[in-house]
Amino acid sequence: MGRYPVFLDLEERPVLVVGGGQVAARKMPALLASGAAVTVVSPELHPGLWEHAREGRIRWIPRRYVEGDESGFILVFALTDSTGVNDRVVGRTRGFVNSATFSRGHPIFLPFSVSAGPLTVAVGSEQGDPVLVRDVGKTLEELLNGRGIPDFLEEHIALRETLRKQGKGPGEVSELLASFSVAWAMGTRDREARLEAYGALCGRDLADAVRRNLEHRENA
Repeated sequence: MGRYPVFLDLEERPVLVVGGGQVAARKMPALLASGAAVTVVSPELHPGLWEHAREGRIRWIPRRYVEGDESGFILVFALTDSTGVNDRVVGRTRGFVNSATFSRGHPIFLPFSVSAGPLTVAVGSEQGDPVLVRDVGKTLEELLNGRGIPDFLEEHIALRETLRKQGKGPGEVSELLASFSVAWAMGTRDREARLEAYGALCGRDLADAVRRNLEHRENA
């Protein structure tokens, strides 16, 4: 049976991490960037986590996991170096849990994520092959960032906003945006050339408005 991909909005949502070692330290930056309210249960903390606890970015409970700790959390991570402890966390968690060791229950398998400006691309594998997933993810990251796609994505957002402000309907906006695809942007890597193309199709006033929108975003 296939896996269901999903992006979670964790801002201010309670998330539990059981285990304070290297695996937890590696996953923590993305969790904190999501705005999650993170609690860590572990007798000790990896140096990469200690600063977060000292600065109040995570809540640290300095002891071993006990049954019931998982209650009330929207998402749970079982990240200890003990398969037995991780299995206990998974077995008692009613919602979804990501485990550092293979466990049956309600597992979440985290993808390799790639950022390209406002775009996030997540790569996973039905077979759970982390080497393949990382290789594909890094290739996509180099392709997108190496071809200037983050700049184009910012332009795409500015263009959409400008078209809407001009009173264009959803259908017309979609049709115009479809004329400027990612494949097109990869072959038109110069921003000024792209702005000229926007003006040629949509009018010089629109291209100038997009330019002002971009300048406002960059100065914000």
